[in-house]
Amino acid sequence: MALVRKDTKWGLIDTTGREILPCQYQLRRCGYRLYLLEQNGRYGLFAPDYGVRIEPAYEELGFVDEENGWVRARKNGKWGWVDKTGKVKVPFRFDAAAPFKNGRARVLQLPYKETFYINEKGEMILGE
Repeated sequence: MALVRKDTKWGLIDTTGREILPCQYQLRRCGYRLYLLEQNGRYGLFAPDYGVRIEPAYEELGFVDEENGWVRARKNGKWGWVDKTGKVKVPFRFDAAAPFKNGRARVLQLPYKETFYINEKGEMILGE
């Protein structure tokens, strides 16, 4: 793949010149063949080798390498999780969120002042 630019926007083509990603974004490489997309102040991810195509709809993104393959994302000031296609897996309702580890993630949801853990369904884990 190669980066290409049209006016002030970037995209990607393959070795035959076929468009892989249209020239509609600001692109930043953030790993091997992993690109952060930025469009109108919103962020997404593109990694063709891994089938990742998250459209730039988020204010902020977390790490790509969470154990479940999801990505933490912030939308309208709240954190949730999306899969590698951008499908919402845990709704955007948390004021802070840490990555999933051992099937759980630590979150904060105001007005509660204490953090708590959720499972991959977004349900509070009791007794933690």
